[in-house]
Amino acid sequence: MKRAAEIRSRRVRARAVLMGVKLSQIAEILDVSVQTIYNWLASEKLPDSTEQQLSQVLGVKREWLNCQSLSGVGEGLDEILA
Repeated sequence: MKRAAEIRSRRVRARAVLMGVKLSQIAEILDVSVQTIYNWLASEKLPDSTEQQLSQVLGVKREWLNCQSLSGVGEGLDEILA
């Protein structure tokens, strides 16, 4: 897994834990399969529409999701990822 994808995967999983949801629930909200979520997490770059949808569901900025920013998601998450 490439570095950006690895970071994104860790961020999405940590955010899901903080929100108290499973990746399967995120997949259901986005009307995609769990495998699609895993594929997105392994992808080096997400399509813009996917990035937008996922950031909205997780309540984070797109820049944070695509690894361009370390902040912008609320207290506690950055410490988990450090």
